[in-house]
Amino acid sequence: MINENLITNILVVFFGIFSGPVILQLLQFYKNRKIERILNSKDIIKIFQDDKSFYKKFISSVLKEKYFEYMTGIKTNINTISKYINFKNKLKNDYTWEDIKIARKYLKTDKKKIYIKITKRQLFLADIGIISMPLLFLPVFILLFYIPEYPEISEWKIQILLFLIFCVLSFVLFKIFNYAYPVFIAKNMKKRLIK
Repeated sequence: MINENLITNILVVFFGIFSGPVILQLLQFYKNRKIERILNSKDIIKIFQDDKSFYKKFISSVLKEKYFEYMTGIKTNINTISKYINFKNKLKNDYTWEDIKIARKYLKTDKKKIYIKITKRQLFLADIGIISMPLLFLPVFILLFYIPEYPEISEWKIQILLFLIFCVLSFVLFKIFNYAYPVFIAKNMKKRLIK
């Protein structure tokens, strides 16, 4: 027979783990909405078209940068936009703009092109991070199954403790994943460029 407290505790744990990504998606939605308003503002273009030199030197490049950011998610300057397009074309259809945005930390630019730079240390740390992810859950599950043996601890204290533990654990896992995933994408992109 399954303990009802155990089911409640597991539900609290899952709520703690999955609440972070939802907040991040909401923040990204509002950022994209702000950029879309800027791009759709025809009044800005009409105001500055009278001053051709200012429009050409500043406004048109800012609009191109914002449009590129809106379409790809990559915030960059006017000089590197064509380099990013050429880089994506070299990758062919294997990678999307989202993949390039994720691996951007490891993309370097020179005068002519974008190249990938990953150190052996970064690859090693990413491997260690991915291997350690399941090990982080082990003490929590041990705690989850042994807590019911202590009836003097009230149920709400157990739920708060588990929620806090999983909030911290989800933050640590989020940090590990945010470090390791871009490394692996950049590593695979580098292999693709070598072919």
